Amino acid sequence: MRQVMTSQAERNPAETRPRDCLERAAANAPRPALQGGCGSGPQRPPARPGGAGRLLEPELCSFAEQLAAATGAACCWLGADDGRLLPSGECTPEASALAARFAQMAGGAGPALPSGEMAAFRRSAAVNGRLAEFRIFGAGGWTAVLALDGPAALPERDIQIRQAAALVFGRLADRTQSRGLQAELEAAETTVARLRRQVRTDALTGVANTRAFQQGARARLDNRATAQCLILVDIDHFKRVNDVFGHAFGDRYLTSVARALLAACPEDALIGRIGGDEFAILAALPDPGRAYMSDLLSRCRSSVLRAGALLGRPELGRISMGVSLFPGQADSYPALFEKADAALYAAKAAGRAATQLYQPERHAFFNSRELARQFRSACQESRITPHFQPVVDLQSGACTGFELLVRWHGPDGSVKLPSEFSAIFRDPQTAELLTGSIIREGLGHFGRWLARTGDAARTARLAVNLTAFDLLNPEFVFDLQSELGLRGLDWSRITIEITENVILGDCNGQIHRHLQELRARGARLAMDDFGTGHGGLQHLRDWPIDILKIDRQFVQRIDGSLRDRAVTEAILAIAGRCGFEVVAEGIETPAQLAVLQEMGCGRGQGFLLGRPMPPEALPGAAAQTDLAALMQADPALRAGSGRA
Repeated sequence: MRQVMTSQAERNPAETRPRDCLERAAANAPRPALQGGCGSGPQRPPARPGGAGRLLEPELCSFAEQLAAATGAACCWLGADDGRLLPSGECTPEASALAARFAQMAGGAGPALPSGEMAAFRRSAAVNGRLAEFRIFGAGGWTAVLALDGPAALPERDIQIRQAAALVFGRLADRTQSRGLQAELEAAETTVARLRRQVRTDALTGVANTRAFQQGARARLDNRATAQCLILVDIDHFKRVNDVFGHAFGDRYLTSVARALLAACPEDALIGRIGGDEFAILAALPDPGRAYMSDLLSRCRSSVLRAGALLGRPELGRISMGVSLFPGQADSYPALFEKADAALYAAKAAGRAATQLYQPERHAFFNSRELARQFRSACQESRITPHFQPVVDLQSGACTGFELLVRWHGPDGSVKLPSEFSAIFRDPQTAELLTGSIIREGLGHFGRWLARTGDAARTARLAVNLTAFDLLNPEFVFDLQSELGLRGLDWSRITIEITENVILGDCNGQIHRHLQELRARGARLAMDDFGTGHGGLQHLRDWPIDILKIDRQFVQRIDGSLRDRAVTEAILAIAGRCGFEVVAEGIETPAQLAVLQEMGCGRGQGFLLGRPMPPEALPGAAAQTDLAALMQADPALRAGSGRA
């Protein structure tokens, strides 16, 4: 049929009845993807993706009009590989239907048919009351359907049309490519923006991560005209939350806290997660007084408390906060952070669930940088000194050694306990400096005491407290061996004391290996403050422990609390079955001593048995304690009790 129609049209185009052909073609053609024309013609449907959809429809119409004008066509339809046609000028719906049919038969894009078959689509029809002949041209993935006025079989007319079509198709291709590149650029920019957000955002909570918070804070603090406050927020006992409820709940808890802080703070506040359970807030202070800041801190605390309740755990939601002010207390981000950090540690030292505004006279010893500077100065001036607290056999009264403690003497004659400069133990450089200086001086005094005491102290040991930084130092064992050798002491004279927090999570790691090596050389290993850390029973199973030190909080009420007495009895029973020695800490009253003796506790230390003594008092320390006399001691001995 197609071949018959072609032959008839080529033999005598004038014999074809244009109106009949148009009506038959329109009746047989499917509904086109696009009908009507610009202006007063029917409205176009929404653009579809792909092909021409990469250009705006008005632009396609513009190209169609240019091609129509260049070729002298009455109308022009442009289409792409999605089969749509966009017309120029005004035309009848029948003409649009016929043009769509032509484009569909041509394959929708490009010269899909050989030139011989293209002639099969030449049809004459009335377009806007004028006789027109339809021609199809294609290039670069585009199709043009032209309605030419009357038969146009002149070769020069075809050349003119093809040249005009080539120019328009070329411009159309350039425009398409430009739009494609623009789309790719926009997609790339969107991807970069998304990745930038990911890099700057904490993946779990959605607030700024540490680096982004620091950068944002530094940028904001460049404006010295705006008063601001830095708030450090620490979730109280978060480690315990993970241990009790699991890490999945811990992650939910962290996310809830972050959302609570976002809800409590003004929109322009900068909020970040700067540690595992620690957040930071930098907020402007429009009110020069303290009322606005106090209200902000109160909102933060209340919002976090509600977050804990909404998780079904009203006992959670407790936070400690440290605050510093800009520019009143610091003029740079590092200094501002140090002061807020010092205030935070002061809040935690005060019992947690508290808020502290940085005060130099009260919090200087919580400021890590300032504390390190003062500590080095004190070391140079010999104001960091060892103290010795006796460890006594509770059955015989014999002195079985001493625990080596440290005291910081201030220029004004004040004496600070380790709990007052705990930040020193959290810094690797100052912690190792402290351990090295105290061990060197302590071993010297202890060696001289052994020489003076003779056989009465043949089994006495010096207990030395170590930090994780000491045990992570690959040279520590060799340095300690050298110090012992210089003083003629054997490894059997040393007891290494560690807390459960030091060994937590390091099973079979470097700390574990160093402890095994120390024990193999002859040192004894003691777990300090037993019963107050995490997973103590597991540590008894997995770690090379020789001695358990019962924490003072169990000893203090052992004569009046059935539960504390039961805990102490259980520790003694476990130690007996496992072959551990036991030292009870914090013995301050004759009643406590009597209960421990009755339980069969081997050794003890505390103010009742002997207070920590300075080096100059050590030569006079007795090798034997009269326990019977202590049993009659005045209860006033309890005065001044505290952590060593």
